[in-house]
Amino acid sequence: MSVSINGTTGISGVNGSAATPAIQGGDANTGIFFGSDTAAITTEGVQRLEVDSNGRVGIGNTGAIPANTKIFVNGSDDAIVHRTSNSVGTTQLLFNHDDTNYGAVGLENTKLVFRNSADSSPTPRAYIDQNGVFLKGTDTSRTNLVTAAQFQVEGTGADTGSISLIRNGSGNAAYLQLASTGGNTIGSLTATPLASVLGQITFAGSDGSAFRGGAYFTVENDNASTDSPTAWSPGDCPARITMSTTPRGGNSPLLRFEIDSSGNSVIGNSTNRIKQGAPYYMKHPLEVASSDNSLEASGIFSNNGIGWYGSFLGGAADNSSTCAVQFEVYSSTTQSYPIMIYVIATGCNTNTANPAPVCGWRLFRARVFNGTIDTISQKDSGGDAITASIQQLNNLTYNGVANSACRFKVAVNTGRQESTATAWIDYRLATFRTDRLSG
Repeated sequence: MSVSINGTTGISGVNGSAATPAIQGGDANTGIFFGSDTAAITTEGVQRLEVDSNGRVGIGNTGAIPANTKIFVNGSDDAIVHRTSNSVGTTQLLFNHDDTNYGAVGLENTKLVFRNSADSSPTPRAYIDQNGVFLKGTDTSRTNLVTAAQFQVEGTGADTGSISLIRNGSGNAAYLQLASTGGNTIGSLTATPLASVLGQITFAGSDGSAFRGGAYFTVENDNASTDSPTAWSPGDCPARITMSTTPRGGNSPLLRFEIDSSGNSVIGNSTNRIKQGAPYYMKHPLEVASSDNSLEASGIFSNNGIGWYGSFLGGAADNSSTCAVQFEVYSSTTQSYPIMIYVIATGCNTNTANPAPVCGWRLFRARVFNGTIDTISQKDSGGDAITASIQQLNNLTYNGVANSACRFKVAVNTGRQESTATAWIDYRLATFRTDRLSG
């Protein structure tokens, strides 16, 4: 093939190849070669850059350049670098649509910044700082209650300082999932250990110098129903929910309310799950009605009650002649202090033709000492056949000590269709419910 040199068309008539480019310098395998409507640059006999018939640019590519691509870089470890010698400057990749809408991804003062707006200098919208923290609405990460927080949204109003999770379509709602394992590596499935926090929602405010916890909503492993508490086992995932608030003059939330894995609810502080000295009081009587009208229709308790060491429990049964309350005390059969139990039982016949229903009551008192129930006395409204009884169900193992707790039940039979029972327990140690016990 002949080579033509023309003042108008230049050098023509030879295509060359990557190994022997048509246009060379002093190096025979470095230069420019040509194909069908393509031109390529080669160095050391290897094609490095190509411009195809559609104006697409391929770097490190010897095959077809993908459609709808203007610049195609082929290489597993290759990168496109835009460098500036100014360490506090900005380097960015700018995008434009119809000369009206602009977007950019850039590096600015050690932070990756995402921009977009209808401006050739688009507005910053989000940042990722040098520690990998995602920032929305600010370019500065804070030292929050969670010091290693990786996601921060900050604004001056609900519209700029909020996060929305929205699901469209049928089925479940959007999820916010918090989880934990007992492992120390990413991807671990090591069993969640005892007392591990599965997740916590923290509510905080600033005291003028730092964020302080105002309230916590916490979910923890509740696998403490045996004398040797363990991590979660396969298919067994008990959990408890606790709510904590910070008192006036304090700077750390204290436990206020708990629901354990058995569904028991506890109001007030706890120490080793024994309810002692709870800092609250009941303003009004409270009652929990039974859903199945059974003898297990137990109600609520108060550690303060009405006496110095008093506690009380209430139970009621709707449209049933029987109800009961159960309670447990931290004591062995060789207890040091007696337990005094007082019960008020009432019954009311609501299915009478008389506008004034017939009601009756019974007062019941008993002493429990060294595992023996004695000195029982009763008084009633007379002729109403209301009976009450107390029964020690069993001794329990608590905190690894055999027979360290006793469980009792007070049962009431009113012979009437609405029955209630309220038990007061005067005892030197705390009265508590049936949570985390075995025996």
